[in-house]
Amino acid sequence: MPLSNIRSAYKGQLTTVEKDVVEYETNASKLESLSARYHLEGLRDSCERIRTRYTEVQYNILKETPAERQEDEIDELNAFLTHIEEVEERINSLITKVLVTEEERGHLFSSTIIEDDRVSKLLEGFNTILERMNKNASETNRSYTKLEPVQIPPFSGSYIEWHPFKDLFVSMVDKNPRLTKTQKFHHLKSKLTGQAKGVIDHLPTSEDSYDLAWEAIQERYDSKKNVVKSHLERFKS
Repeated sequence: MPLSNIRSAYKGQLTTVEKDVVEYETNASKLESLSARYHLEGLRDSCERIRTRYTEVQYNILKETPAERQEDEIDELNAFLTHIEEVEERINSLITKVLVTEEERGHLFSSTIIEDDRVSKLLEGFNTILERMNKNASETNRSYTKLEPVQIPPFSGSYIEWHPFKDLFVSMVDKNPRLTKTQKFHHLKSKLTGQAKGVIDHLPTSEDSYDLAWEAIQERYDSKKNVVKSHLERFKS
């Protein structure tokens, strides 16, 4: 099969993924499904697989392309990578909404249990019930704060890893209103390794450091040219 046809097939696969994303975006009830998060995470994995295979095909096309037309093929890859990153960002946004829905569902379940317990054990005292509610709320808040960073793989400084990492971090940490800037800085620092970690190693853990650190990381790795170059070099070796 011609490489151009294989490339078109991967574009078609991305279109299919995007159709599923649109269904979630336009039908809020789908986000309440118990399988929503797993389906969305599967779509995100599909994007990564499509990106890798499409880039490999595009690299082979580039090798067969005359020098005067290679810039057009690089632009083709650049446009596709931008498109797939936008789809991934939308998926991550939907996953965040699902996590909120799951959290609210947990609150409702806990509240029902607490209310039933209050009725059946009213004589045991109102203070006992309040203590139980406060304990549940505290545990829920702590688990929510810990949940999101677990979903984010470490970032070592590879341009290939940058956009998936950035999309997840923005969705689950940077835009999380429950986290203070000090907490956000801690989560950022804990997820950086290698060269990326060295960019912010000099900053102390404080409220003021987060904005400086996140800006420094973005300035270092938000280079579309370097991302495309890294994808192409990946298939030269």
